Amino acid sequence: MNEPQKVKKPRGKARIITGKCIACGARCQSVCPVDGVEMSAEGEPLIATEKCIGCVKCVKVCPAGALEMFYTAEELLIIASFSQVNGDEPDEDELERRRRVAPYRGVWVFIEQNAGEAARVSWELTGAGRELADTLGVQLSAVIIGDQVGHLAQEAFSFGADNAYLISQPVFSQYRTEPYLEAMVYLIEKYQPEVVLMGATGMGRDLAGAVATRVKTGLTADCTGLGIDAKRNLMQTRPAFGGNIMATIMCDKFRPQMATVRPHVMPMPQPLANASGKLIEESFSISESDIFTRVLQVITDKGGKDRVDVAGAEF
Repeated sequence: MNEPQKVKKPRGKARIITGKCIACGARCQSVCPVDGVEMSAEGEPLIATEKCIGCVKCVKVCPAGALEMFYTAEELLIIASFSQVNGDEPDEDELERRRRVAPYRGVWVFIEQNAGEAARVSWELTGAGRELADTLGVQLSAVIIGDQVGHLAQEAFSFGADNAYLISQPVFSQYRTEPYLEAMVYLIEKYQPEVVLMGATGMGRDLAGAVATRVKTGLTADCTGLGIDAKRNLMQTRPAFGGNIMATIMCDKFRPQMATVRPHVMPMPQPLANASGKLIEESFSISESDIFTRVLQVITDKGGKDRVDVAGAEF
């Protein structure tokens, strides 16, 4: 006796909402896995309905919300019956996403430093990270990498950090991509944070991109706003299309969620006297023979009154 065929939940077809497309540059076309999107002369998508598999990728990537999923009357009836039986039970893709991101907890801020002096943007991000951690109900941790930089842990506590992960070895005395990358990847794989923030400086941009590539996650650069949604996703707001619109980006399927923020974007928090936290010292190191770059000489520009710190300047 043949068993009755199981009815699958309809996936629908993508369609454009008239008047909403901003001709962003064919993002929807670029993500379609079945080549079901062509572009008109005006730069608007033409959906090949017969090819569409209802993957929703084009809908999610559209910065203007100009695409939606369309269902036939019969499909809507099937969806309604699913809702009556299963209520709001998540589908298999959502369950898999939840399993993948569940182990990750905590907000981290990378404390950028030079010769033992922390960059101002690191403390600005510590203040922003404190708000994110409170919203998520998790701890805020500072990540400090360098040589003889243990004193920065107390500063991190004063700006709101609950923990400080410290890697202090001579090989980290000067910033180089390889050793700092290996140290960050080691910490992330061991402790699994859900959010990692870095300053959008020369060092931060270099390190953040390398780390995100290694741990296979997303990175949003030059954010101007950070928030948390109902599913614990980091909502990352940044200018797009030359600053004409503001885009909110999220990395909902992978962890950690990484973002860089420019100096002076977030307010500087007030340090708290006598603040304390947990110092976690890691003995991680890397051999010089495994590093392809060498710092031969550091020439410090003493400058004087005419010297301008471009990275930290206010405009």
